[in-house]
Amino acid sequence: MKKQRVCVIGCGAAGLAAARHLSASPELFEVVVYEQTSQIGGTWVYTDKVGQDEYGLPIHTSMYKNLRTNLPKEIMGYPDFPIPEVPEDRSYLKASEILAFLNDYAKRFSILQYVKFLHHVKLVEPIGNGNQWKVTVIDLLKQEESVSVFDAVMVCNG
Repeated sequence: MKKQRVCVIGCGAAGLAAARHLSASPELFEVVVYEQTSQIGGTWVYTDKVGQDEYGLPIHTSMYKNLRTNLPKEIMGYPDFPIPEVPEDRSYLKASEILAFLNDYAKRFSILQYVKFLHHVKLVEPIGNGNQWKVTVIDLLKQEESVSVFDAVMVCNG
């Protein structure tokens, strides 16, 4: 059986889970994760910046400085990696605590090796009958555009 090349767009909670499960079967999948920012965490990364980032891309955030989760931590973890207990046995965590949890998850399952940080996905388009996908990406540091072909694309950008 031919190994399937899979592109994961975004490295927040969903992108991390996708990368974790794909990478668990290296005989079946080759995974590449494109993350537009310099770190994992997606919406859980707090910034007070608005408008555009240093690369001219729009800053998307629903985060505010003192945000706490609106769901209890007991239902927010992953089935195979629950959120650990916290001091004072609180159920509603700070955004920074969720971000730390996501970083622990990424380390536990060695996900960072698959992530291309500061890579902006410019275009995803089907090839031929749609059995493959052409993904155009801009390396933001080098300001170089490249095109790769994948058998599947998982859009995990929130």
